[in-house]
Amino acid sequence: MSIYTEIVTFNANFPDDSKWDDQGNILVPGGYIITEAIHNQLIEEGISCSKVLQHSHYGWEFNATLDNTQIWCLLQVGDDWMMSFQYSHTFKQWAFGIDKIPTVTSFLNMIHNILVEDERFFTILWYHKTDYESGKKDQGKSSPH
Repeated sequence: MSIYTEIVTFNANFPDDSKWDDQGNILVPGGYIITEAIHNQLIEEGISCSKVLQHSHYGWEFNATLDNTQIWCLLQVGDDWMMSFQYSHTFKQWAFGIDKIPTVTSFLNMIHNILVEDERFFTILWYHKTDYESGKKDQGKSSPH
């Protein structure tokens, strides 16, 4: 099975919803409100989504399903907000010509439209995982593909 990851970074004008203890340790990461906003917009678009859950100590996740393709969505904070979208493609799907790429492209375009149409999101840049992880931040694109 091959796993593919696409990444979008952005800034967002939402209230800080992180929670810290008295010693400065994070109890709840920020970004729940942002993740819920994106999640709820996807549901309004007719996408089946699981509940938003905390992912470890640093983010928020949910699964979205479109045309029998499941896409794992994770929001985490870094220099900017980063949302990654992970999906898989098995050898059997490849061998029998079952192509998930149009479905994933459609989904990423939906995410892009949600971000650009909501004025609370700005400085939106898309990356392939390898470019992002190798520090090629100048390789960011203004749209998913």
